[in-house]
Amino acid sequence: MVPRNVIIRILLSILIILALLTGAVQAQKLKEVNANDILKQIENGENVYLKNASIKGELNLSKIILKTDPNTIGSGSELKVVESEIEIRDSFFQNDVDFSNTVFRKTLTIFRSSVSGKTNFSRVIFVKGAFFTYTKFSDNSAFTDADFAEFAYFASTNFSSTNFDNANFETEATFDSANFSNRAYFRNANFSRKTSFKGVNFENANFMNSNFNEANFKSANFKGYANFNDVNFNGADFENANFGSYAEFSNVNFNGANFLSAFFSNSARFVNSNFSNAYFYNASFEADANFANASFNNSNFEDANFRGITHFTIARFNGETNFRKATFGISSFFENVLFGGHSDFSDMISQGYIDFSQANFTNNTEFMRASFLGNTNFYKANFTKQVEFYLTIFNGDYTIFRDAKFRDRVNFYFTKFNKVDFSNTEFTKIALHGADFKSMEVLWIDIKNALDFDGATYVKLIKNFRELERFDDADDAYYNYKQQRQNKDKDYSWLLWDVTIGYGVKPEYTLGWIVWIIISCAIYYYSKGGSIRTKYNKGNEFISSSNIHAILNAVFFSIAAFLTIEYGDWKPTGRYRWLVVLEGFFGWLFLSLFIVTLVNVIIRP
Repeated sequence: MVPRNVIIRILLSILIILALLTGAVQAQKLKEVNANDILKQIENGENVYLKNASIKGELNLSKIILKTDPNTIGSGSELKVVESEIEIRDSFFQNDVDFSNTVFRKTLTIFRSSVSGKTNFSRVIFVKGAFFTYTKFSDNSAFTDADFAEFAYFASTNFSSTNFDNANFETEATFDSANFSNRAYFRNANFSRKTSFKGVNFENANFMNSNFNEANFKSANFKGYANFNDVNFNGADFENANFGSYAEFSNVNFNGANFLSAFFSNSARFVNSNFSNAYFYNASFEADANFANASFNNSNFEDANFRGITHFTIARFNGETNFRKATFGISSFFENVLFGGHSDFSDMISQGYIDFSQANFTNNTEFMRASFLGNTNFYKANFTKQVEFYLTIFNGDYTIFRDAKFRDRVNFYFTKFNKVDFSNTEFTKIALHGADFKSMEVLWIDIKNALDFDGATYVKLIKNFRELERFDDADDAYYNYKQQRQNKDKDYSWLLWDVTIGYGVKPEYTLGWIVWIIISCAIYYYSKGGSIRTKYNKGNEFISSSNIHAILNAVFFSIAAFLTIEYGDWKPTGRYRWLVVLEGFFGWLFLSLFIVTLVNVIIRP
């Protein structure tokens, strides 16, 4: 039995032989036509129809006498006029073709043909359009300053080096599946209507300063350098386009841009470009991407992948901004960026350093479930509306929000930090429920009135302050925690410990009570004459209100009573003995509380 692979090889060999025989038969069918015969037909105004011809000799219109376009007479750049309709199909041009400086009044068709020499259509006006579909230009071809008054069909055309600089396409232009194997210049070209470059292959393409009404580059393949600097697009579709080398789109105006699943193998620059609507969903930037100073109305970068250094510095996002599930690689810069509409960075991943310093978020902003694996910088960022960092992870060595301003609520629910810096940050309302952090640099005074109450969060903050040796902040946070807990639980049994010892962290409260009790009792002793007397006198010796010594005596006696020590020359009399006993009791109580509270504050763990 014959092996299967042998059978396959035999069949392939047969197919190849048949293809070669078919080509040979086709080659034999080509009839040779002299270029001079074609030129004579054109000179006489006769229509030219050729099929399966092999055209020998240079086809150069300057060799014949033609009328001059009256609109160009005396201009120094006269154009010849061809009245013939020319249609050449399935043919082969052995030499150069030069139709430059000509007006073709009727349709010019060169279909499924091959030109081996140079082709020149510079300064040609195609009044009724031109067909070059499936044609191959093996050498240089020039369409500089050409004007296509009607349709221009170059679908599946093969170009070597070609030049369409300053060409004007007044109606529809089609280059679908065309192949540009060398340089392709479309500098300063003007595409007034819909233009399609779907599935085109470019080796090196330069569209600098061109103008497109509506451009379709779907699945286009730019193998080499692609230059679209200073181009105006009234609509641009680069869906699934592949840029194999540098892609330049700086100073471009996009009135609608679709880069869905576009692939940029090398650096891509969109510096100073303007996007009315930008769609980069699932786009991949394998190297650096630069959108510095770009302006966006609505933009969608969902699922986009930025592997290199990414710049959006000083960019302006005036409408909705979507970076959901986007991935950023080495480093990313959003410095001084304006986010004018709703901004969504949910589920995004930043693998390296990312910088939002001095960025301005004027609408609601979401970073929910985002992962910042490198260092993150929000220095002096401004958030006007609510910000969500729900389940966000900051895994870098540090996260900076220093001098940032949150003018509305910011939620850090279940957010994870390593080290985070909130120094001098302004908060209106902040929630840290379930947040986890190794170290948080923040002043208690900056978050005291803005922090949502959560017991576990307070405990972490207190611990954090103590580890940073910020004991005053730790005490203030603990005191506020006890107050908040008391109010939340409606448990007022702790109220006495609040006002007397500040829950064990406010010795000045206790000291205040001590002074108040001593002064109050002294005033009472003094104002109720006869409340004290000398122990050496048999009669009563009243304290006179006119004697300053009497006041000092009353204070002395009150202090002695409070401390329960010897009264000196004085002792209580009558019913005031009970007041002295009560003052002594409070003296022991408050002195004990003061010492305990003071020791608690001074002796730190």
